[in-house]
Amino acid sequence: MDDLLDLDYSGHGAVQLTGIDLDPESLYHANEKAKRVGMANRCRFSQQNAWELKEKNAFDVITSNGLNMYESDPDRLVALYRRFFEALKPGGTLLLSFLTPPPGKERAHR
Repeated sequence: MDDLLDLDYSGHGAVQLTGIDLDPESLYHANEKAKRVGMANRCRFSQQNAWELKEKNAFDVITSNGLNMYESDPDRLVALYRRFFEALKPGGTLLLSFLTPPPGKERAHR
């Protein structure tokens, strides 16, 4: 959520952000930044596995920054993207960034 918390939401009173991560430390840092930038009242945080999202038809936009780098199985990536689709509201938008692992590093398989 780091990049999302750097955006200017003035004039967009209805914007609510949901940070989802499996790592509690990442969620802690996101929550601290939300407080620093005055967005704490517009954010909620949930510790979840992205492949097991509880939400359905819940989000207008989902962003995922490089999560694919940690998964080497193409079928599991398709499952992840399907889960994102299910969590989006009808007509919602999925924004992905694709990262490749550094040279000499194998991707972890979860």
